[in-house]
Amino acid sequence: SALCVPVMSANEEVIALLYLYKTSSDTRPFDDRDTKLSVAISHQAALTIQRMNLLNQIEQEQRGRQLLQRFLSPQEAEYVLQDYLTSGQLPPLDEREVTILFADIKDSTGLSERLGARAFGEILNRFYWDLTDMIFEFGGLVRYAGDGLLAVFGMTDGREDHSTRAIEAGIAMLDHIETSDFGVDEKIIIGVGINTGMAAIGYVGTQQRIELTALGYNVNIAHALQWLARPNRLYVGPNTAVGVAGKMPLRDLGMIGLKGGEQQFHAYEVLRQSPKS
Repeated sequence: SALCVPVMSANEEVIALLYLYKTSSDTRPFDDRDTKLSVAISHQAALTIQRMNLLNQIEQEQRGRQLLQRFLSPQEAEYVLQDYLTSGQLPPLDEREVTILFADIKDSTGLSERLGARAFGEILNRFYWDLTDMIFEFGGLVRYAGDGLLAVFGMTDGREDHSTRAIEAGIAMLDHIETSDFGVDEKIIIGVGINTGMAAIGYVGTQQRIELTALGYNVNIAHALQWLARPNRLYVGPNTAVGVAGKMPLRDLGMIGLKGGEQQFHAYEVLRQSPKS
């Protein structure tokens, strides 16, 4: 009166059941032919289910890849993607040594008032677009913050040259800003601050929104340096300077204190050749 056939996956796991039963008592009983037909149908069902699961997995992977590539360079996105597909989450906050870069547009409020919101929005969009490409080129992660951005180097790739790569990215940014025409009469001025050290780095948020976050004293140093590094200069903290000593020309700026803080730190300017317009 009933026939039950398992639907088996390629690795011989039961992924479904095919259940047949008689609705009328005067019909013939199931026989060997019915069993063989049911087994054949179960094979086809297994292929269809596995094909749909594969398509769903590919779709999920593409969504994960698109999400990650908003924040990571392409090579690092592939690295983080495997953990994302396994756990469904991006790396949580974890303390590690990284190099933090801040870049911010000087007097953005005044620019917006003088140029108008639409014109300033176009400048900001190009600023994000161009500088993000440079961060990705040198293997960094990026987070947009108001009229500036934060970049993290050394979070996932395990390379020890993250301080050098951050400075190279900062120099490329400054050269680009000084030689690019943003379509307005006013010059765009930025400051770049870089610091290396331990920080809590990872992704935080809700199911609807997540973003890269960097927390800690060393992050605050990088942020303070970018304010001091205007117009169009690159200032670095002591650990970053140690990492590039002998590789890049540095100018000692002496001791600098964080606003509102008692602790001071040594700061340096990375000297660079002025780009040709």
